[in-house]
Amino acid sequence: MNSLEKFNALINDFIKPVLKKNGFIKSSLHFYKREEDFIKFISIEKSSWNTNENVKFSFNIHVFDFLAYKYIGEGEILPKLPVNTFYSIISTDLSELSRQKKDRYEISKETEIDKLFSVIEKDIYNYIIPYIDKFNSKEDLYHEYCAAGNEAWRARGTELFAGIHEIEFGNKLSGISKIKNCQLRWSDNDFWNNKLNKLIEKITNVV
Repeated sequence: MNSLEKFNALINDFIKPVLKKNGFIKSSLHFYKREEDFIKFISIEKSSWNTNENVKFSFNIHVFDFLAYKYIGEGEILPKLPVNTFYSIISTDLSELSRQKKDRYEISKETEIDKLFSVIEKDIYNYIIPYIDKFNSKEDLYHEYCAAGNEAWRARGTELFAGIHEIEFGNKLSGISKIKNCQLRWSDNDFWNNKLNKLIEKITNVV
């Protein structure tokens, strides 16, 4: 087998069964676990420089928020699978969780798949599963949004998502205040100004 064939065998014969045991369903290079209020998903990211003889890849981890999708997305009908990672502000990768290089794994003609998988399996159980298993309710997502603090661009998204959750929890004034804060930060973006204006108008009409 060349490296690309080894990669495909690794995904289907080794990684898929492990994630299936943890409730994830495979779709292409993505693994999904649908909960009542969100979708947990793990994506395998391949390097853009891969060839048949050399393959590098790692894992990305996301949580797709149904509330955010319903409030600022496409409406009440929820997708079966995540349609846009914008609604997955809770997002990280294996390199961030493990504090190691981004291209965590490499397959070459010398690679023995079972030995590589033993490393991957440890990473799945030591880093990926513990992280994604933290999220079991809307409240868990809300606390994660609030904990983001002022972290660069994420803080803007997490404040918006936190505001949406506060509205859902009945704290409409605080929620609207957070949404307006985001609107001020995005004042130079006509798309988001219009979108958030409509959101605030919709919310205030039902207060």
